[in-house]
This record gives sequence, C-alpha cells and structure tokens, in this order.
Amino acid sequence: MSRREEEEGVRGARSRAPLSKSARYCPMGRMMRQRIMPSAVIVFVCLSVGGAIAAQEPSPTQAPRGTIAFTRGSPDGGPADLFIVGPDGGGARSVPTNAPPELFSFPVWSPDGTKILISHTFRLDAAGECCLPFRPAVMNPDGTGFTLLRMRYAPFDADCAAWTPDQTRILCGFGGDEPGIFSVNASNGGDPIRLTTSPYGTNDQGAKELPTGVSPDGRRFLFIRFKPGASEHALQSALFVERIDGSGLHQITPFGFIFPHDDQAWASWSPDGRTIISTTARGTLFTVAPDGSNLTIIHLGSEAKRYFAFDPDWSPDGSRIVFGMYTDAGEDLYTADPDGSNLIQITDDADIEHSPHWG
Repeated sequence: MSRREEEEGVRGARSRAPLSKSARYCPMGRMMRQRIMPSAVIVFVCLSVGGAIAAQEPSPTQAPRGTIAFTRGSPDGGPADLFIVGPDGGGARSVPTNAPPELFSFPVWSPDGTKILISHTFRLDAAGECCLPFRPAVMNPDGTGFTLLRMRYAPFDADCAAWTPDQTRILCGFGGDEPGIFSVNASNGGDPIRLTTSPYGTNDQGAKELPTGVSPDGRRFLFIRFKPGASEHALQSALFVERIDGSGLHQITPFGFIFPHDDQAWASWSPDGRTIISTTARGTLFTVAPDGSNLTIIHLGSEAKRYFAFDPDWSPDGSRIVFGMYTDAGEDLYTADPDGSNLIQITDDADIEHSPHWG
C-alpha cells in the first residue's frame, strides 16, 4: 500500500471484505478462503477435534450475573450488529451504533460495566466503497454516547481490545511499517505510548500484535504476536505477557500452538489473575498460567464428533466461561464451567456470532 493511500484513508486495492467464520474454517457447504490455510489442513482441523456439543437447556441457577456483548452478522460477510444477552441466553437485544462493528471485531466491556469498547468499526469511504481505516469506538451499553476514536496519527488499521483497570487508557494494536501495541487515551485516542514492536517485519508482510487484556491488578497486559512464515499459510502466533510500562516481555506458548489468525485469535485473563484461557490451532480451548505453566486442555464433553471453539472469555466471578463454537448445526455462543462441563447453548440464530465478552 502506498503512503498516499494511507494518508487519504482509502483502502484501494487492499479492500478487505469480511467473511464468515465458517467460510474461514470449514468447507461445510461454502468455500474456505484459500489465504487462511490449505483445504487439507482445514479438513483436519474440522474433523479431528472431538468434543461436547450436548448443550443443556439454559437454567438461571446455572449462570452467574452479568451481560454478554457480542457481534452478529451474515454468513455472507460485511458489517455486523452489536448485541447483548443474559448469561442464560435471555433478553438478547441489538444495540444501535453510529458506525457498525466489523464482523470480526471485539466488543469489550469496561471494568465497571458502564462502557463498551468496539475494537474496530466498519466504515465506507466517500464513494461508498470499502473501507476507511478500521478505528475503535467507545459507547454506552444502550448505544448512546458513541465516540469514534479517529486517531489520524495511526497507521492504516487499528485493533483496540483492552482496557486498563482504571478505564483511563485502552491498548491498541497498530499496523504499518513497525507494528506493535500502544496505550492510548480512552476518551479521545490521543497520547499514544508504544509498548511493543514486532520483530517480524511490517504489517503488510503479516506481522501483527493484538492486545487482549490487562491483568486485574493493572501491572501486566496479555497479547498475541503474529509471526509470518514463508507463505500466508505458514502464519503462526503465540501468547505473550508484558508489564504495562513495556518491560519484562515473557512468552507463554510456543509459536504454532494457538490459533494463528487474527480474526479468531483471542485470549482472556481470569478475574483472579491466575489463569489465561485461549484456543489451540485445532479449535480446542485451553488454560495456562501467566508464567506458561499448568497448560491444560479443556474437554467439552463427548457427544458431538466435531467442533471448533473460539474467542473464550470468563464470567466476572470466574465461575463460567463463554465462547463461540462451530458445529454441524451452525455457529453459536455457549457457556460452560471452566473444566468444560455443564455446557449451555445461549444463542441459536441463522446468522453467526462472534467475540463474546462477559461484563
């Protein structure tokens, strides 16, 4: 991409039309986008994972308090709608937004539950073409107070998906020639402070950093580092932790262990700060300590032959987890106990759900 294209904010030849998760993962009735990985690998991913899809009926006694925010969009791709739903699947409603979230963006509750951060919004240029640079927005849970953080100083796209505990700052992954994570002012997107720099080249080459959470004590942050390979299909990623001042970098997982693509790569810090949850490259959930010890695969039961779980997050009290899951029946949201038991399906819609965050 030329500098002029970046300055004008026009995507030009790199127009990115979002596709459905099922189109990216499994050739179940629709074409898999070839740039993600070879079809042989996809078949292995989709068919080799055994797990539990015997979802129970929602029960108010089984779900802790809180509200889950998520995006919902058409399997054909495009901009999405922002929804919130109760932990038992009740009370789902659409939240109006001035600029819609992109289908694979992350809606993230503020620590006190009064705001929602949309990691990046979907915007067309003056000619109605896709797309202007992805930029985050902050809003109230009812859709009022929508504030787009334009950050004109930033490189082309930005993913801002983590709050500091005091809610004064958010963490953003910027692209460009030196991709990395920045801390910015949560109210206006200003005062950028660089925290990381990718050692693996430019954003156009496939290097990227995605912040996914700040520890409950505010001292460290969790992020995913993307490492390009010899081809687009050789992209790998790994979990890292670093101090909030940008020092003390520590790698948690080896490259290649977690799911490698930014549309579905995610990790979440437990409310007590002792455990991180994420997704393996084969679509199984796992937990690990922030120092990389105690890595444990989560087994989601045994009735279904295949599934792909993604985007896990914790309930505010840490007693449950929420995640998206692809099965032969479709793509919906589920909750479970942290060990994978007591599985409950909380959405059932022809469209697809993505990026649940439990506030």
